[in-house]
Amino acid sequence: MSRGHTTIDANQYEKLPSFIHTINPDCTEHKRKLELYCPSHKVQCCMQCILTDHHKCIDVTPLESVAASVKSSSAFHELDRDIEGVLGDLEKVARSRSNNLNRITEEEARIKSEILTLRTQFNEHLDKLEDKISNDLQVIKSLEHSKIDAVLREVNERRDNLVSLQKDLKGIKLHATDIQAFNGIRHTESQLESSKSYLQYLQTSDTTVDVDISFETSPSVKLIMSKITSFGKINVVTAHKSALHPVVRSRSLTTPRSREITLKSGKTSLTQIPEAIRHEIDVRKISLLFHRKISIPVGQLGIISSIIRLIDKKIMVAESSYKNGHLYLFNALGKYLKEIKITGDPWDVTQLDGTTIAVTYPDQNEVKLINCMNGDIIDTIPLQKSGWGLCSDDYAIFVGMKGNELLELDYFGNRIKSTTIKSRLENFHIGSDSIYYTDPKKHLLCCVSVTGALMWTYQNEYMRGPQSVTTDKFGNIFVACSDNHCIVVISPDRNKIRILLGKSVGLERPQAIYIDKENSVLLVSNRNGKFAAMYKIVYR
Repeated sequence: MSRGHTTIDANQYEKLPSFIHTINPDCTEHKRKLELYCPSHKVQCCMQCILTDHHKCIDVTPLESVAASVKSSSAFHELDRDIEGVLGDLEKVARSRSNNLNRITEEEARIKSEILTLRTQFNEHLDKLEDKISNDLQVIKSLEHSKIDAVLREVNERRDNLVSLQKDLKGIKLHATDIQAFNGIRHTESQLESSKSYLQYLQTSDTTVDVDISFETSPSVKLIMSKITSFGKINVVTAHKSALHPVVRSRSLTTPRSREITLKSGKTSLTQIPEAIRHEIDVRKISLLFHRKISIPVGQLGIISSIIRLIDKKIMVAESSYKNGHLYLFNALGKYLKEIKITGDPWDVTQLDGTTIAVTYPDQNEVKLINCMNGDIIDTIPLQKSGWGLCSDDYAIFVGMKGNELLELDYFGNRIKSTTIKSRLENFHIGSDSIYYTDPKKHLLCCVSVTGALMWTYQNEYMRGPQSVTTDKFGNIFVACSDNHCIVVISPDRNKIRILLGKSVGLERPQAIYIDKENSVLLVSNRNGKFAAMYKIVYR
């Protein structure tokens, strides 16, 4: 041994990993032996490093003492376990992806079979329709033939009779006596008058009117040919990153699957940390900067039940007025543009794409899909009972139903699932892995899981008569409090609450709020619509 260095057997040295061989025991900057360790900077140092870069570090330790028991330390074993965990996770991922490939191949065959079955059913249905219309054609043709044949038989009989009379008249003229001619003429005149009367009858009746048969294509068939442009849509069904709630784009050809693997490697997985905790903002440092007032032409009995910001930053407001409500459109600066003409009494609004909004009509037991530019009804989704609150994500529509039910539909109106939630659900908000709703009578803010299991309830003296609820990008919860005329923000852990707006700015029984998370913009409106405004959310 020399200078404290220990020797190692050559065979053992060769068994070391290659990267160990390349580790330089000397400081690359000062060319001196690395003898010390600085925990503050987590680096090895030489004596010169201490003098130049670490003279203020008070916890510098000899490297040998730090490394003395490293192989038997818990950190060494923890590292080994972490490697095992990562290996296991990679194996799970590999198995999962292989299974997914096999499943996609199976689903391709199943979808092709579904398409073929659909084509067969469609052809069979068309064959039945063709048989029916062909039978109708045959019946009508036979009926008209019989009518015309009857006229032809009568006309031919009378014509033959007149030809015979004409022949007899010639014979009378040549061979009959005067008395015989007189009697013959009278008989002939009688027969002729009968034929003349028949001709007059034919002129006034519809038996000699020309009849044609034609074919008029059913409007439904024309609609099918113009509207149906494909058998369906092939969709990719994924799962939320939290693996708590499957995302559904369409239920027509696919079945949602949640994530099949749960990674266990590492001391703390990011997927185990809620979004709000990873980016928590102190609600006491949140404030609102007034941006614009929104003047709503609300009726005397109207209630502003919903306000949203569209993708193009225009603003849509729903007014419920018991019989005939209204939808109002404003530009991005809150200036009134026009009323979207609708029928019925809307309650809540959500945007599905650039031009389509969904609107609940509790009095009509339906959700209407409406072109938000001109008010045209694109589609109507019937409900079994009244639908109130409304939310949507990229793939599904969520409807708060009368009778403690949250109904999830795809964009085609197909039922995905129903969740029992003990609330009327006039106002609710879908979070990343939970559902928030308010109970104004009990002054409660509630949170349930995507299965409907109650996670927590919240009450506070500053939150009375809570109405609309939403969240910002950090998971903070914003609530419109009708009874004490304010907007509050609540921290995700519910330990802090802050009043952001009150009566001093004109709030009186606030009903509707909406947050544009990407741009940190808050929209708020009183129940009567006399005060509505746009605010910038400021995070300090």
